[in-house]
Amino acid sequence: MSTIAILLTGTTDLDHIYGDFFDQSKTLLKQSGLSENYDIKLYDAQNSQFPTKDELNTIIKGIWVTGSPETVVDNDEQWILNNIQFLKSIFDQYDIPVVGICFGHQLISRAIGGKVIKNPKGWELGIEQIKINKSDEDVQSLFQIGTNLEDNHKNNDHYFNVVQIHSDIVIEVPSDYKIIGSTKKTNIQGIYKKNKVLTLQGHPEFTTKFIEALIKHLYAQKIFGFDEYEAAISSIENLQPNGIELGKLIVNFFG
Repeated sequence: MSTIAILLTGTTDLDHIYGDFFDQSKTLLKQSGLSENYDIKLYDAQNSQFPTKDELNTIIKGIWVTGSPETVVDNDEQWILNNIQFLKSIFDQYDIPVVGICFGHQLISRAIGGKVIKNPKGWELGIEQIKINKSDEDVQSLFQIGTNLEDNHKNNDHYFNVVQIHSDIVIEVPSDYKIIGSTKKTNIQGIYKKNKVLTLQGHPEFTTKFIEALIKHLYAQKIFGFDEYEAAISSIENLQPNGIELGKLIVNFFG
């Protein structure tokens, strides 16, 4: 059976209530129309568990790298290096499309020679409007296939809403990777290389209930300040994320 491999790169304290990154990713793929002919398989990437060469040569038709509370900034822990090496081998040896979400976006960016730093503008939290890059034809085509974002436009710009919770950002990628879009705090909100790589800094798989609970949980631990917390909660109350639309985009990318 054709398989989507989900590389689990971290956990949260709320996994027992809302499911972990794997559970939420799998749910989004199914809700977004992934064919029943696909299996979705978990790989514990934090413990350097990856698809085998035999699996990569036969059943793996897509790879999804999850979010994580971990960081790739100045991080040369062995499991991080193992993940980077695995991704490099995929890009060099296989024609398997790879999706990266938040930490996955940053890990992939580092694997292709990009640069990831701690965001000097601070945390990006809640639900953000991402202005889609309208200057690139590949990006425009990506968002026109299988998504329903026709109503998301203003001032001749098109956008999508997505859940955000990150303090690291990608600031540089190779020129053959297209930048999907941007916000005031994050210039690179995702990257795209046709049939190869699709990443998002945001979390299309997160529900509003989960992100609200996670933000409250982290605020109680004094991870960020009250102003950031208040703005994040306000955004959740006032914006609707386009998770399913982005999920459909990912399903179409996997083919």
